[in-house]
Amino acid sequence: MEHDHVAMNREDVLDLADQLRQRARVQARNGRPGPARKLLREVVSLLGTAMGAIDDESQQAELAKALADAHGMLGGVEWRAGDLTEAAAAYERGRAIEQDPQFGIVDSYNLTNALVLRILLEPGDVESFNEELRAARATVGLQVAGPRGEQWWAWADYGLLCLLTDATDEAARAYEQFRISGPGPADRESVGRVLHELADAVEQVDERRSRAIRDVAAGLG
Repeated sequence: MEHDHVAMNREDVLDLADQLRQRARVQARNGRPGPARKLLREVVSLLGTAMGAIDDESQQAELAKALADAHGMLGGVEWRAGDLTEAAAAYERGRAIEQDPQFGIVDSYNLTNALVLRILLEPGDVESFNEELRAARATVGLQVAGPRGEQWWAWADYGLLCLLTDATDEAARAYEQFRISGPGPADRESVGRVLHELADAVEQVDERRSRAIRDVAAGLG
């Protein structure tokens, strides 16, 4: 079903985008990445068109947050479907919005996952973007020290970035905060699954780092 994106006001756009995201979530949960992907691409188109038609900065920021979330959801769908290249591209698009200072978004989902996918795709190149990893760790460190201090998913991102930059003591602290911030069993399983996937990817190029990541994953149960 196509929608007249231009004729809709911001509230209508956000409402429709939320409905489409919910439908995509159901499709993804039911193991149907194709329909989920199609719905999320419609969300991206809807929100992108609306952003281009609005000049008000606060309204643009609201749409940008929803658009970054949609790219992140699409990245997750592609990742679970096994298309890491498409997942990486979706996360990179979300990262560009999520980390753009003009929108004031305080999040790290796309930032962290974009870096994780790069490692999964090219584990031998991880040393080439250590500076990016350290910058991301600093960004998320400020977030968990401030407005995101009670979000388990923020601590999981921070812990992972600490692990990938050899800040092992800080990683241990981050994962302790993750544990006490209230993740459910499915959340711990999801975080552990990503850690195991990363450990497998880097094992051939950095056995020490792989072992450190596995040790953390083993302690999340």
